[in-house]
Amino acid sequence: MTDPAEGIKDLLEDATVGTFGATTGWGIYIGNFPLTMDQVILVNVTGGQSPSPKWSLNYPSVQVIVRGKARDYTGARTKIQAAVDALLGLPSQDLNGDRWVSVTQIGDINFLSYDSNERPLFSANFALIIEPVA
Repeated sequence: MTDPAEGIKDLLEDATVGTFGATTGWGIYIGNFPLTMDQVILVNVTGGQSPSPKWSLNYPSVQVIVRGKARDYTGARTKIQAAVDALLGLPSQDLNGDRWVSVTQIGDINFLSYDSNERPLFSANFALIIEPVA
């Protein structure tokens, strides 16, 4: 199975929510925030449920975190909503060689806080069902 964070990154980029590795505008990154960039969409794998080898299904989960410009709560809130809208309820599809059966949101959008540079942080969590390539 391909890393679920890679698939989420691809889905967000396809929906024009952001651009992978961009250094201006909304950049999508996996694993770590870039140090200096303000407008960032970060995707991390967060575990999920145990896979089911009998049915060849995996149940990973991911977290999407949006960091906006300093004191731009509304801009960051709008961007996390765009990410949710792009991911929630996607139809089953093949992605990176695996079959993505479903993407569902866990809870609602969460305002985390402002970072030390007064940039707002929001998160949204998603449960996935993926049928990996055999």
